[in-house]
Amino acid sequence: MAAPLAGVAPMYALCFLGYGVGKKVFCDDDAFEKSKLVQIGLAGAVSSFFTTPILGPGARSHHAGGSPEQRSVRARHSRQPSAAQRSREAPCRA
Repeated sequence: MAAPLAGVAPMYALCFLGYGVGKKVFCDDDAFEKSKLVQIGLAGAVSSFFTTPILGPGARSHHAGGSPEQRSVRARHSRQPSAAQRSREAPCRA
């Protein structure tokens, strides 16, 4: 439980830091009073540039199939016939 919390806290810190930087760059003083959604959205988009270095490698490993150990376990399990395959190949009993 401590490992996910240790990874989430820096990610959110960078997210809010990026949003603050984006607000300084894109938002006027009255952006939140007049709901200038384009400016607020651009500020939110800047926060994604700050969190991508943390989240990107993790997402890439998920799409690539995980760690080598996880891929080998899936490969072993994929060679075993499924329940449907076993039932089709089972001899019929009358």
